[in-house]
Amino acid sequence: MAAARARGRTGGRPSFFSPDKLNTAKRLYEQRDMMVPQIGEVLGVSRSTLY
Repeated sequence: MAAARARGRTGGRPSFFSPDKLNTAKRLYEQRDMMVPQIGEVLGVSRSTLY
């Protein structure tokens, strides 16, 4: 892994959320106006992705 990183490679699955979507999801969750499935519908992701 260290050799791959030294060559500029990273492992793992790419993140689905952009920083804007992640901040929006956190804000909606903290406001407590919407349930998690509803937030998922707004952002176009599943409930499990939000969790």
